[in-house]
Order: sequence, then structure tokens, then C-alpha cells
Amino acid sequence: MSTAAWTPVSLAVVSAGVGCPRPARRLADRITEAVCRSLAAGGARAEAEVLELHRLAADLAQHSIQGRVSLDLREAIAAVVAADGLVVATPVRAASPSKVVDSFLAILGDKASPACRCRWRSTADPTGSHPTSHR
Repeated sequence: MSTAAWTPVSLAVVSAGVGCPRPARRLADRITEAVCRSLAAGGARAEAEVLELHRLAADLAQHSIQGRVSLDLREAIAAVVAADGLVVATPVRAASPSKVVDSFLAILGDKASPACRCRWRSTADPTGSHPTSHR
């Protein structure tokens, strides 16, 4: 067995829900669990780091106004850039993701791996059986 099998796959899990309870966080957790099960079935182990964007909302606004990147925001960006995989769950209103996700993804720009394959799912379909779009 190669040493790569012993290296865990790192996942950055970005949740952008702001309500209580947070359906976006529950969706992110479900998708992350499914990814971890799938990796385990293939003999790999995953480690997930969850980033709650509602906690970074003020930092994102500060960046938007002054271009300043706080330590917390810098650490969130670093976690996403270093991750092998990315799960993003966000509320969608008027066919657009939340502004906090837009702001965060704009800051990431091209720093995130271009090899990341994204599959979008709607919280309206928590089973994930109907992907709303793919990239």
C-alpha cells in the first residue's frame, strides 16, 4: 500500500447559513458525512474543517470597505486553499447564493484549486438526489 493511502484527505466545509436552526449547516454536515463515507469505502480517511461564514460577516464587510483582511478571514482562506476538497452550503434566494458566500468566494478568487469539482445541491432537496447544477 502506498503512503498516500495513509495521508488523510482534507476537506474545507463552508456553511453560510444565518438562520436558526441552520439548514445550510445541516446540509453541509450531510454532504460531508457522505463524502467521508465514500472516501472510507475507498480506503481513505478524511479530515474536515468547518468554516461558519456568519461568524466572518463583519470581517467580510471590513474587507469590502477597506480591503483589510483580518486574521480570522486569513485563516479561513488558508483552510480553503490548503484543502483537497471543498463543500459549500448556502441559502439561495432569488436564484443567487447568499452575499456572504459571494464575498468569500470573491476574496478567494483563483486561490482555490482549479481542480476542485463542484456539485451544487439545494436545501430544498436535502437528500441530494437531485443536483440543481454541476460544474
